[in-house]
Amino acid sequence: MCIIVDTNTFGRVFDKKSKEHDEFKPVKDWIVAGNGMLVLGGSTYEKEIFSSEKYLKVINQLLRGAKAKIINKKEVDKHEKAVAKLIPDKDFDDKHIAAIVRACGCKLICTLDTRSIDYLREIKLYGKRDNSPRFYTSIRNQDLLVNANIAECCKPAKKTTKAQKALIGDL
Repeated sequence: MCIIVDTNTFGRVFDKKSKEHDEFKPVKDWIVAGNGMLVLGGSTYEKEIFSSEKYLKVINQLLRGAKAKIINKKEVDKHEKAVAKLIPDKDFDDKHIAAIVRACGCKLICTLDTRSIDYLREIKLYGKRDNSPRFYTSIRNQDLLVNANIAECCKPAKKTTKAQKALIGDL
């Protein structure tokens, strides 16, 4: 399965020194050692996430280890414009997250932005309830980190190999 990690939780997931790392460590473990895969894409997301050299290093390691997937930027940007038309509210500042879900069918988002979660749950963004994402907000949601939530873009789900772990290194 794949997961979109919002920038507001990226450090919590991948930085061992983060005070809240224990709450998000299952996401990291699932990506790095399990069947998970980080999904990212689009101009807005890239601008947010690539602005941090530390995050860029993590993403590059995951890409080298085939544990991250970049969705076509033009496709995500097209969906972001469509999302903006469906929900023009300026308080909804995570249109790019909904666009990634729409572009690739990813079913899981790791975020702490409760304001955006209400918008991201809007069925009209995805066409039907089955296409709406689920949310990892703390360790109590670790039961979501399963193959049943896998999106087509991340199939087949495969456990991380020793070679991949060597490419990823110590995150």
